[in-house]
Amino acid sequence: MDNTRSVIIIGKGASVQRCTKQYVDSFDEVAICGRPPYIGYEHLISNHADWDFTNDSGLVKYSPELMHKLGLKWHVNTGGDSPIKKEFKYKTLDPSTGILAFNFFAEIPEYTHIALVGFDLFQKNKRVYYFEFEDEHPSQHYLWYNGTYDKEMTYLKESGHKTDLTYEFITAQFKNYPDKKFSLITDYPFEKFDNVEMV
Repeated sequence: MDNTRSVIIIGKGASVQRCTKQYVDSFDEVAICGRPPYIGYEHLISNHADWDFTNDSGLVKYSPELMHKLGLKWHVNTGGDSPIKKEFKYKTLDPSTGILAFNFFAEIPEYTHIALVGFDLFQKNKRVYYFEFEDEHPSQHYLWYNGTYDKEMTYLKESGHKTDLTYEFITAQFKNYPDKKFSLITDYPFEKFDNVEMV
């Protein structure tokens, strides 16, 4: 019996704008990171998800109605005291929720095809999110007030998640799991790997 699974992990980077509902629906499972805005973006990220990776100490909440509509089955807290965060070790990298989700699935043998969408690695002076400022959760507007990004969603600071080290970790995982297939929709200039498909 074939127990292999495919999963698409949806981040919030601007490259999500190149994704489609049809592409998302082609995977066995869907994981979302940081509770991305859905309303008006279903044509990009579809209308369902299985895994909810989010920092429980954050203020971005989904309504019970949306949680039910999406059909979420599993929740993973990625906050500072969570097991998934405490167990992550890679040099001095402070992992984003998306990186924790990626590592979670990469380490499970049954997930033989993993797609990363919207993993643009918080590049300075690049658009940071696929959605518009007015669709950002109000609790996150402090990032505009403190100059992290502007209302055009351009990222203005060096990321605390260390873009270069995040890239290093992702590509290390590509090498660590040569028998897995990885697919990317990203605005970051990744190098080529035999097991990586650029979508």
